[in-house]
Amino acid sequence: MKKLLLLAALVSLFYGCENMPTANKGFTVPAYQENTLAQESFFLNDSGTAYLLDILSQNIKSNAVREYESGNYFDIYMGEYLSVPCTDADTPALILAPNIQSYDAFIKNGRFYFRSLYQGVYTFSLIKEGVTGRTITVNNKSKYKISEKDLKNIVYTDYNNKNIDTLKNSVTLFKLVFPDSTDNQEAASLLFNLAVIDGNANIVRTESAFLEENYPLSSQDKMRLIAGKEKTLGNDYNLSDKYLDFNSNSPELNDYVMRNIIKRSNPTNNELLFLENVYAASPTKDLADIIGMLYFRAGNVIKGTHYSNSTNGVLPSPLNNSLITGNENNIQGENSGETTEENLGYSDFLNNYQNGISYYKDGSYAEAILLLEKSASAEGDFREKENIPFYLGDSYMMSGNYEKAKENFLFLKNTNEFFPEAMYKLGELYYKNGEKDLAIKTFEQNRDNFPGTVWGRKSSIYLLKLK
Repeated sequence: MKKLLLLAALVSLFYGCENMPTANKGFTVPAYQENTLAQESFFLNDSGTAYLLDILSQNIKSNAVREYESGNYFDIYMGEYLSVPCTDADTPALILAPNIQSYDAFIKNGRFYFRSLYQGVYTFSLIKEGVTGRTITVNNKSKYKISEKDLKNIVYTDYNNKNIDTLKNSVTLFKLVFPDSTDNQEAASLLFNLAVIDGNANIVRTESAFLEENYPLSSQDKMRLIAGKEKTLGNDYNLSDKYLDFNSNSPELNDYVMRNIIKRSNPTNNELLFLENVYAASPTKDLADIIGMLYFRAGNVIKGTHYSNSTNGVLPSPLNNSLITGNENNIQGENSGETTEENLGYSDFLNNYQNGISYYKDGSYAEAILLLEKSASAEGDFREKENIPFYLGDSYMMSGNYEKAKENFLFLKNTNEFFPEAMYKLGELYYKNGEKDLAIKTFEQNRDNFPGTVWGRKSSIYLLKLK
């Protein structure tokens, strides 16, 4: 099931499906028995675009819930939670959604909850012990009527004015309100292009990911995206598998990708396998030496030795991706190019995680929360998961949800590099919540356990204020 959300300014690039958060505390919107909501007219301009995004952000931050007690068709406003009783079900299954979509959908305490930032109709089957029962349809709609043509004109105006901030807002809103529009690819491309010119690394990451995940890209499109990443991100990125299908790529794209991987010199396993495919198609000593060096650097002595073993003008034979991938001679079979289910799971996890961190660094905490929560619930013991409690805690703290912030900070391991900072911020939260004794204890422990860190020293300073 494809689940991608990318907004660029305020609340969302989240991969979503059934998600079971620990709590959904917020205010409840009074129920409307007719189960339909009105849309108000709205004059759209740049300030209006920012205003509409603020409304969505507020709905996310406050965990607004709209409750209904009967029916099977429900209207909610984008960013709100729908809550309806469903005591006869334990699992929701999506059967209809917009082309670009991401959502939270889960059952808790006998009620079905749904939330998404993308406008459109979502239909779910509610399942009990494998048996499909009731069908629920949610019309997730903007509170205001917005003209697609007017918003598209604002996107073009913002791009022509070279204003990255207003363009980010208008493109974000366009994606959310018109997720089925064929113009989303062009809007995202305009934002990507301006971000490259502006040197905005976070937008380059999020918009390239949006384009890669949602649209078929030509060889020229892919080379343009790679060039933009290279200019803006330097070596700080990897290529998704969409670029690494050697057999379906054009020769020009394969050569471009190969040169990009070699230039960055820090390839992933899949990028190394791509280089092996290039070598198998057109072996040269220079490429064999490069592949050997990169495998040595990656710790794969077997492959490193093989590709470096060019003697008397005889080139190493291509391994055809027989995949001796580990340091312990793990032979994974002869099926070159196959991606295991585990690798696919890690790829999805890493995409959510990296985009969540990108939103966090950009100050877009609501969408960071949505993506990082998805990452935290992913199956697999991935190393990056150790950092998620810090990023989630800080994002919740900056969003004003102090209970969730404390919950995540307390989950962080004391061996994590972010632990001293998290404990300092936990002390702040205790103090803001009137728990002065806990605040003092936390600051004292941070001061004593991490005296050589900035956060240990800042804890000492904070204690002077409390005592």
